[in-house]
Amino acid sequence: VGNYASNNNLDRGTITLDIVEDTTSQAVTGNIIFQADRGVASTSCLRNTTIATGTNNGFNISILSNMMENVISGGFVIVTTTTVLDNPDTDANEASTTVSTTTSPTGIVGTQTRTLGNGTTITEVTSEGMGQTLMGAINIQLAISNNGNTLSGTYVTDGNICSNQTGTGELTLNRAS
Repeated sequence: VGNYASNNNLDRGTITLDIVEDTTSQAVTGNIIFQADRGVASTSCLRNTTIATGTNNGFNISILSNMMENVISGGFVIVTTTTVLDNPDTDANEASTTVSTTTSPTGIVGTQTRTLGNGTTITEVTSEGMGQTLMGAINIQLAISNNGNTLSGTYVTDGNICSNQTGTGELTLNRAS
């Protein structure tokens, strides 16, 4: 049992890994249970799920969940695409595009695009959330310490169930008595 927090701290709460290890194959199976902190339930994108694959090599545990699903029955889904242009004054390539998906209880259906002074373009596409399904899996990488009693590491989600900002973060767990 422990805590998780997204990199932007908008998604945080308690995580429980109810896991079993096959001592012969080092395979890890079980459940991943999330409980969002009060006040962040509307932004929580991490859903209870089971482990699709998991391995323990003695020092680290790698876990990939089965697909998580979040059905939006109301409100609005906002997909934001941010495109940063390359700065021609530097040798490095700073060009990038990020896409994030969020939900909101309010919104106006349509597309809005704005360009910042540095050339960055932000496009927001808002649609009604009625019946939309967001899906994704979670990849957890944990280091084992404290004689196997502490697991700490990072998580990353794929798919559109979480935005880029809330779909990555850190977690720390301690063995329950």
